[in-house]
Amino acid sequence: MGATGIQTRVLRLFNLQPGQGPRTFLSALYLCLVIATYIILKAASKGLFLERFHATAMPYATIATAVLVGVFVTLYIRVSRRVQPAQLAIGALGVFIASWIVFWWLERAGFESGVAVFYVWVGMYGAIAATQVWTLANDLFTTREAKRVFGVVGAGGIFGAISGGFLATFLTKRIGAVNLPLVAAVLLVAAMAIVFVLARYRIPTQTRGESEPPPRQLVD
Repeated sequence: MGATGIQTRVLRLFNLQPGQGPRTFLSALYLCLVIATYIILKAASKGLFLERFHATAMPYATIATAVLVGVFVTLYIRVSRRVQPAQLAIGALGVFIASWIVFWWLERAGFESGVAVFYVWVGMYGAIAATQVWTLANDLFTTREAKRVFGVVGAGGIFGAISGGFLATFLTKRIGAVNLPLVAAVLLVAAMAIVFVLARYRIPTQTRGESEPPPRQLVD
């Protein structure tokens, strides 16, 4: 069986039309990476926080996270109205990559207050990480295509949650929670590369609501 035959079978397996495969699978992989990264960072931030502070401090950190996430999301929404989704995603990913490296360095240097900030910042990342994927996906598919492919993209998120939990447990035992932010940075570099590729598939705004032509017959 040739490469074309395999590609056709894969598209049929996921109920995709020709030309939808690259956009769909890359979007699913993008979502997988950001969800896996969040699960890994959540485990790292919680573990490091409890190592540095008493468990009674956790509710205060959670409240601070909720308040700051609200402010952060508000600002993010305002910026998103002026910037294309792909550009915004690349910029946000770059900021988060740099921040995970900084937090890793602060933890290695013994800055205890950095752990508390890290815990809150992970919450902010979690608030927009998956949203960025779906916002970008709206730029890549028409309304009709979205109904067909978004289930596959969502499956990438489920796989990311499962694999992220496994990696968090496995890597914590091998390299320690302190080094997990570096792992997250590497995963987000891969996610950023995917966004660069997906940006090429952007559909013009005026054609985004167009649908595929309806079938001529109900039964062939």
